[in-house]
Amino acid sequence: MLEMQGLWNKVLSARDTIDRHAAALRAQGRGLDAEKAALADSTRKIMELKSGIKADELSIAEKSDRKKKLDERRKIITTEKELQALEKEIDLLSLDIDALEDKTLGMIDTLDALEKQHRLLQESVDANEQSLTSAAQKFEEEDRVHHAIFTENEEKFNSVAQTLGTPYRSRFLKIIKSRDGTAIARVEGEICGYCNFKIPSYLAIDAGKDDKVVACTNCGKFIYRD
Repeated sequence: MLEMQGLWNKVLSARDTIDRHAAALRAQGRGLDAEKAALADSTRKIMELKSGIKADELSIAEKSDRKKKLDERRKIITTEKELQALEKEIDLLSLDIDALEDKTLGMIDTLDALEKQHRLLQESVDANEQSLTSAAQKFEEEDRVHHAIFTENEEKFNSVAQTLGTPYRSRFLKIIKSRDGTAIARVEGEICGYCNFKIPSYLAIDAGKDDKVVACTNCGKFIYRD
């Protein structure tokens, strides 16, 4: 049983390492996906802002052209009433143009800041993609080794399991393949090394005999003593 526990510990260690590698890659992948989503959102905002700036610039050009035509028209107006109406229209256009220009300048400043953030985010995405690729390659190489360890020790474990007496084999396999992977514990005095429970004296004595197979009365693990 001790030999089987040792073999199973190696199986679990190899499997845990492989699982940790997979979990690390998944976590890194999720982080990269989040950054890519942020990059896509940044791209969308930049495109929308550029479109807004272009639309406002066209509006400014249109209003400026209209104002220019009104200024030309002022030269041929003959009545005071028409002149006042024209100047009022020109003033309103000037206000609109000024407001649009201020808005456009603000949007340009925002665009500059967004584009700087976008470049930094792109650099981060590129770096993390390379990092993920490198980690995947490294883990793939290491996992081949751990897969070999896993397979070798699992085969040995299964082989040794066949030598266990029938009354104990199924119970031992059920315990060792439980969550913690421990089926046997060492007894110190009369204390179970797994659950620290004080076992009956006669069991502690039997645990040291080669012809006896005993288990802790508290945790159910098989017990032995040197």
